[in-house]
Amino acid sequence: MSRFAAVLPTLLLLSCVRPATVPLSSPPAAQDPPAAPAPPPESDEAEDLLLRALDFTLPPPDAEAGQAVTDLWSTHYHLWLSTEVAATEGFVVLDPDDAPFPADEPLHLAGRDWCYTALEGSGRVERLDGSSLTINYASQGDVHVECDRWLGARWRSQGRVRFGLAAGPYGDGVQDYVLVPFRTLAVDRDQETIPWGRAVFVPAAVGQPFDHEGRRYQHDGWFFTADTGGAIRDQHLDTFTGATADNTLAHVTSSPDAPRFDARVLPEDDETALLLERLHHQPDLWRDR
Repeated sequence: MSRFAAVLPTLLLLSCVRPATVPLSSPPAAQDPPAAPAPPPESDEAEDLLLRALDFTLPPPDAEAGQAVTDLWSTHYHLWLSTEVAATEGFVVLDPDDAPFPADEPLHLAGRDWCYTALEGSGRVERLDGSSLTINYASQGDVHVECDRWLGARWRSQGRVRFGLAAGPYGDGVQDYVLVPFRTLAVDRDQETIPWGRAVFVPAAVGQPFDHEGRRYQHDGWFFTADTGGAIRDQHLDTFTGATADNTLAHVTSSPDAPRFDARVLPEDDETALLLERLHHQPDLWRDR
């Protein structure tokens, strides 16, 4: 059930008009303070690492870096893709205040799409006017859709989900993180072994091929903990696979009884952890990739 814009301040430039002549008795004319120095350009090394992070070619950590974690297993989740239906053919999407969402043009989804968007936690909807928007889990209220029909009794609570507009193109995680395909991990919120905001290196993922938005990649083994889910407990992780429901990562078996894998959890001030955190805070880096 787990389910990426810096705002630059506006600078007001004030100009001073100096009189053509200044009497000798007058104090020296005030001068504008020197302009603040421009921030140094990003180093070539930092830019290279950013590109490698986007292309899944980051180098592995040192053999003893971070904390070893064993006996892990993973399911996967994805962005649910759907198409808006007419109001008479579906269920209106509600916001946390139980108001139709969006307020200006309420969105209606077929029951199956409504429930699966709730289950996955985020969904991209093609609207009837040709536009699209990404919505995200926001909270829960009273049952709005009886999801048993599409999800089974186990997931009945999904019918209580309320939605909001996602900040990221693939949806949002916890702590203002946005979801990054094949990078984001959802973890148990109640455990401390793999906390949120950490880079996780999974050797079993290195070299595994996957497709994202029409392009083939080979994974570098790096993930980042930026989400959670109600069914994620203990050693169970959930790997976000973007806009595809297909899982091509062999270590993601979706079964606790299949062979498990190990990982290394890097400290939050680790260089790669900071880089992956940046990717999870800047949605525009992931648009059109």
